Amino acid sequence: MPKEKRGILNIVKPKTPILFTYSGDIWSSDSDDSDYKEESTSRSSQLCTVKPVTQLPQQNRNARKRKVDSRIVKKTCANTVKEISHNQWDSWGLTIPPEILLKLFKCVIADEGALPFLPRASRVCRLWHQVATDNSMWQYIDLSYGWIKKKSAVLTWLCQHRLQQVRELNLTGWKSEVNASLPDIWKHCLLLRSINLSYCKYSSEALQAIAEHCHNLCDLDLSYYESDGKFLASFKSLLKKSGKQFLCLKLAGCGVNLTSVLTAIIMFCPKLQLLDISNPKPQAGYSSINIDQFQENCTKLKIFRAANTRLSHTRSQVQVFSLHY
Repeated sequence: MPKEKRGILNIVKPKTPILFTYSGDIWSSDSDDSDYKEESTSRSSQLCTVKPVTQLPQQNRNARKRKVDSRIVKKTCANTVKEISHNQWDSWGLTIPPEILLKLFKCVIADEGALPFLPRASRVCRLWHQVATDNSMWQYIDLSYGWIKKKSAVLTWLCQHRLQQVRELNLTGWKSEVNASLPDIWKHCLLLRSINLSYCKYSSEALQAIAEHCHNLCDLDLSYYESDGKFLASFKSLLKKSGKQFLCLKLAGCGVNLTSVLTAIIMFCPKLQLLDISNPKPQAGYSSINIDQFQENCTKLKIFRAANTRLSHTRSQVQVFSLHY
């Protein structure tokens, strides 16, 4: 189909001549042009018909103008802010001193903990990775919640690359996975002061290694442990070598002879401030304790928890549910 020729303003030329005026000058009609082509009357009348424009009140016109202007301003401001914030973010991330960023990270860790913030922050940029992987940031670590997979290989890698300056370590619920990594903990975490091994399964050899490597350990939680038959001998050996430095011992859910455990604690833990022997596993009879010797040797004891523990002193038998002094 041949392309239809059009005149000025790309409009099909009507049959009726139309004159254009500007400053009083009269221009000739398009009918005089060589490319002029006549159209049907209906088509010409349709194109020539102009609908009258309704005059809007002044108030409506101003409101519509303000609405259009506000849209333009919002769009322009949004693009400007986006561009500025993007540029500022880039410059801030590249120019901020690492010392200041380190202090900011420590403030976040103090409120929310090292995990999962540090691993996520280390992926932002090289500067953040450098600060987030600093060993001084990994001092108080709680691995009991499940932020990482409870596998011995993962814990070993953390000990070798992140936990050289750790002070407090919580491994609650790691069960048997912790046993293979305990030698790495004792070897690399020399500044360790507190460790929670409740609901974990470990060997007596791993327990004995605490005295050889962790000379700063003063808080030990072995609640509801799962150990072999040599636990009592290993625990006594541990107290004999390192008992003087212990301030807190938690042995809730103890499954061995509680009388022997209490006797060793009284003999080798003079600085003890907190002792928890609550809810021992079912055992026949009462556990003996020399209260006089206990008070004489453990003079700094502040909290003694023995809920649901049957204790006896000399001839008197007492049922202790909770005792704090």
